[in-house]
Amino acid sequence: MLSGLAVALFALAFYNNMQPEVGILLLDLSFAVPMVWAVLAARDATDPDTPLRRFVLRIGAWLALGTGMLGMFWWSVDRRISLMEAMFGVFYIAMAFATVRIIAAKDKGRPHLTAISGGNIPMRQRQRRRSR
Repeated sequence: MLSGLAVALFALAFYNNMQPEVGILLLDLSFAVPMVWAVLAARDATDPDTPLRRFVLRIGAWLALGTGMLGMFWWSVDRRISLMEAMFGVFYIAMAFATVRIIAAKDKGRPHLTAISGGNIPMRQRQRRRSR
């Protein structure tokens, strides 16, 4: 459902009869859909070392960079679009950090390595130095 929404918003963004503000808004909304998906996927993730953590940081950085560049290009033409791009940049960064925080809150206390026999590997105890 979210992928269909993203594709529909992306296609509507390039519809020629619209104003540029509406097209850019739809384009930003189509890029916001994967960030919402990432938050929903992070809530369902059971492993704190999921590859979703790296994906979210990368896509958030690229989306924030892209909105920053687009906002800079539109600054001399229409400052409303630059402000809108800045708000979407803040949204992308906030969603990326929220996703990472959700993933980081997963249980890290138990060991994730298992022995061949299927039992948990005990953590090594710190050895005390013997005084001479």
